[in-house]
Amino acid sequence: MFRSISILLILLFTAGASTELAQAQSGKGAAVDVKSVELRGSRADRASQLFLIGTNGDPALMPSGKFKSESGAMIIVLDGRIERVINAQGRRFDVESVEIARGRISLIGTNGRTALPDGKFKNEDGVTIIVLDGRITRVSKGSARR
Repeated sequence: MFRSISILLILLFTAGASTELAQAQSGKGAAVDVKSVELRGSRADRASQLFLIGTNGDPALMPSGKFKSESGAMIIVLDGRIERVINAQGRRFDVESVEIARGRISLIGTNGRTALPDGKFKNEDGVTIIVLDGRITRVSKGSARR
């Protein structure tokens, strides 16, 4: 009986942990630490999408939205793809492709190459993405108000 209860508890715990990143992405959960980021799809036709891999190993598509930092920088994501970045000075960078090296996200566009800007970015649904040293480190659900 003790073994049955232990197995049941383990199953319940792992089922809850596997949904944390998806819940944070959809705006229904606590913060989730991001272990790594993967590109999936073809880079040549811009079909590659960013998947955030949580500490539990489960992938979740990069949340969509217009993410703004307090400094005024923006990251615009559509269907798991980073489409545009606007830095704090208002310089617009249209993204044609993305590269990941050692966890750092590099953005390539017609006007060169840039790193994913650092900061705490929040969309209108209250989903927050934290970028540190060009790496997405955390995704969390917060208040939709700033």
